[in-house]
Amino acid sequence: MQAWKCRKCGRSFRHARQSHSCRPPVPLETHFAKAGPAVRQTFDTLLAKLAPRSAYQIDSAASGISLRAGGVFAAFKPRKAWLDGELLLDGPQRRSVFQKVWQLSARSWVHGFRLRGPEDVTPELVRLLREALSRAVNRNRPPDVRESK
Repeated sequence: MQAWKCRKCGRSFRHARQSHSCRPPVPLETHFAKAGPAVRQTFDTLLAKLAPRSAYQIDSAASGISLRAGGVFAAFKPRKAWLDGELLLDGPQRRSVFQKVWQLSARSWVHGFRLRGPEDVTPELVRLLREALSRAVNRNRPPDVRESK
């Protein structure tokens, strides 16, 4: 599936004329400027354990940081003492790591979580983030080349 690129801000999106703030990307460091060092370490630990960087893109917008593989599969908002995150999965996952779970659409469930330090990046969370990444990759492939579950 070909991504659509906004002519005004230069950002790429999964759907043509997708609704967005139409502001240029912001440097990633801007999001961590008021956060403690553990917040950035947590984010970096999560990325290091997720997958090779070639498997996804980081979109740093004024509203937060999103990870994309065609479509968004995870989003983050660094705070002063923690990192708030959300990931998209096919169905609700009732796990202790998730503080909040809500249905976004018929096939998408958002799972909210909060990480206070690198030690909160557990194998279970990494597995679920990889599942969200795989979901995003498969949604952007034609049906005849999708991976079977």
